[in-house]
Amino acid sequence: MTESNDPNSEDFPTTRKSVLQEAASDRWERFWQIYLKPCLREITLQIRQNPKLCGVEPEEVLNEFYLALRRPGKFSHENRKLLQKAGFPADKSSNVPARFLMRQKILGELDEQGLPNARFRTLLKSILKHMLVDLLRRRGRTVPLSNLADEESDGALEAVLPVVETSVDQFIDRDWARHQIAKALHTLVARSQRATTKGRRRHARLLYLKHCKGLSDSEIASHEAIARTTIVEQVAEAHADLQQILTEQCGKEETENLQAVLASGNADLLPQLLSEHFDRSAESRATWSTRGSTASDRRDE
Repeated sequence: MTESNDPNSEDFPTTRKSVLQEAASDRWERFWQIYLKPCLREITLQIRQNPKLCGVEPEEVLNEFYLALRRPGKFSHENRKLLQKAGFPADKSSNVPARFLMRQKILGELDEQGLPNARFRTLLKSILKHMLVDLLRRRGRTVPLSNLADEESDGALEAVLPVVETSVDQFIDRDWARHQIAKALHTLVARSQRATTKGRRRHARLLYLKHCKGLSDSEIASHEAIARTTIVEQVAEAHADLQQILTEQCGKEETENLQAVLASGNADLLPQLLSEHFDRSAESRATWSTRGSTASDRRDE
């Protein structure tokens, strides 16, 4: 989906910090001027694409979504530790735009290094997706969609809040993991380029061939013109190097948290970031399309 700065557009707008700051302070007028149509369009499309949601009114879901965005919530235990580490109040309750801005502050140092920075629309679409999945679950249990037009209907709203909290926490967890892995890959590539042995100089390339190109050890061995057993050893060394960099970078406890995030539906981050690094230039693409090693590279010094 494209982005737009036109307030009359049905496309999601580019992230505007000033608008989110107003919404974080419970001034929502400008927020809904630019987000109303895109959110309603996204809800309508999702409902049309799922026969099980037949009969659900998009405006009703939008109203539920609006109230959930406004209601204050807290971060998960793991994200509260990130807040504490960054020097922010960890137990403060905030609405969704405020928590998004807080996440930007947590990752601000990394953002300045030019690493990927997720858009607010990504978070909105994640929340909408989780809400509709939860709606399907509730309809399957013959629980009617509650009318949440009245903001005092706390009981009905509380059923939705865990869905929002899950979306926010998953968004922040994934974005944090993305930054950590991207930073570690930059370090791994730099170390590979400075390595004194040919085997270690291959480490970053081997991870790319393994995780992005989907090559088996035998295929990589053929690609690199090296014995398969050597490739198996060097791929294991490359993974160990990346793990060591992450531990140096994050500490043991945070590295374990990172592994938990990757295990919970984010295993695509490593191949995605490797691809972004190696496929961004024509020079890199040419490198990977040709044989990776010369005959002199067959020696593992």
